[in-house]
Amino acid sequence: MIDRSGTFHLSLHGLRGLAAFGVFAAHCANGYALHLGGGGTPPGWLAPLATIGTFGVELFFLLSGYVILRASLRSSPRAFLAKRFWRLYPVFLLFTLAFFALNGTFRIEPDKAGLDVLLWNLSFLNLFAGTPALTPNAWTVTFEVCFYALTFGVVYPIVRGRRRWLAALVALLGIAFAWRWPISLYYVAGVGIALLTLRTGSPGGARLGRLPVRALELAALATMLLLASSERSYGSHGFSAIAERPSTAVLLVATATYVWTLLGPHSLTARLLARPLPLALGTVSYTLYLAHPYSYLVAREFLLGAGGALSDPARLVAFVALTAALTAALVHAVHRFYEAPLYRRGTGTAIVGGERGSVPVAPSAAPAASVASAAGPVSPPVGPAGGAGAPGL
Repeated sequence: MIDRSGTFHLSLHGLRGLAAFGVFAAHCANGYALHLGGGGTPPGWLAPLATIGTFGVELFFLLSGYVILRASLRSSPRAFLAKRFWRLYPVFLLFTLAFFALNGTFRIEPDKAGLDVLLWNLSFLNLFAGTPALTPNAWTVTFEVCFYALTFGVVYPIVRGRRRWLAALVALLGIAFAWRWPISLYYVAGVGIALLTLRTGSPGGARLGRLPVRALELAALATMLLLASSERSYGSHGFSAIAERPSTAVLLVATATYVWTLLGPHSLTARLLARPLPLALGTVSYTLYLAHPYSYLVAREFLLGAGGALSDPARLVAFVALTAALTAALVHAVHRFYEAPLYRRGTGTAIVGGERGSVPVAPSAAPAASVASAAGPVSPPVGPAGGAGAPGL
């Protein structure tokens, strides 16, 4: 991820990768329980881990807030639109059309087969038209596009020093959006972290000293994992659901605090997030997020066809292994031969994280956050877990 100076920061890029993998793992766990394990929820210790996995959506939103605020500060309208379009739309278009074609052929979800549903989705207006998202997980992409438009609509007039009335009007629309869909507060928190870092010039508490920052980091991380392992509800049309369940607000604060500590030189976990595997997952996080429901579907149908040939433990292992292998192959193919080339052709630059040779890289002990990666990167936000959508097609 890139800050305003153009430095690529490793820890938040790795965190995005783990968030995408968490959504994938949650879908595997919930999908197996629902379709192959006799229905219901994942058993025992697997249930809270699956719930933590769905929290990847909230992490996506928070990271996007940090990223897009900084991108808005340093981008012209044309550059901002081009990078956001080429980062999001090609992969979104691919999987949306794939779902529409598959659904029209096999009638997986007949209520989504209409041409009007496709057009609302392709225009990112489905949220306001009341039509469902087509490709699984894609409701969050609509949210991201709204976040991008609202953020740039506020920041650009202020930076340019003219038409500030327009910035005020867009800000009011943003407040209304967050009121209608309170899960948006995670995006607002990311924006707040970016503003705090710019205002203080002290990323991640660099001036506070090692011991206080590390104590705060570990406390925030533990709180985040503990609260993310239980069901979450954000409600709609106001913040009453959050007020009625203070743990939801505590989770938001803990998550924002943890991400803030990753930006400074004293973080304990930043180096772990900057390891090759999280970084690789971060680079393909968007494709992983949208692609895995399709490989999940193939694995599920294959094992359902196998009937009782496998015992429950063996079936679970086979399902996870087959889904992981199919997902890895699909993600690799889409990213290498479709997503990355189109982005390079459309913007003249490589996807950040895929090729970092021309980008200054922050030391892994002091990673900060990002600009050029679009978010990736999960059931509608009114649902109990902020959720990763339905665990399959």
